[in-house]
Amino acid sequence: MPITWVMPAALALVGLLHLVPAAGAISVRALQALYGVDPGQTDLLILLRHRALLFAVLGLLLLAAAFHPPWRLPAFAAGFVSMSGFIVIAQLAGGYGSAVTRIVVADAVGVVMLLLAGGLQVLYGRG
Repeated sequence: MPITWVMPAALALVGLLHLVPAAGAISVRALQALYGVDPGQTDLLILLRHRALLFAVLGLLLLAAAFHPPWRLPAFAAGFVSMSGFIVIAQLAGGYGSAVTRIVVADAVGVVMLLLAGGLQVLYGRG
């Protein structure tokens, strides 16, 4: 079936999208550039670095699932919950700046990609 590449491609692209903030795990400057904030407090710096580490783990899971079909459903679910959850949290909080707006837009694109790929996977089965 010609659409069999869609789910792995979507997972790989969303995985790469999750790896972007992973640089924040080792670089304060990357955190500042990504989020437009200065994590001056040690507690905030630790939390943001841990968040970056978790994104790296999720990104690697999504990339691996692109090539290992049994992992696709859990990776799809984790990516969907992560991205849609951030969008909901941002919308509920409101009043966010341009850095968070970029993340909301990127996550919205990722959610659409996952939903499209997931829908095709349900319609046409495993590939």
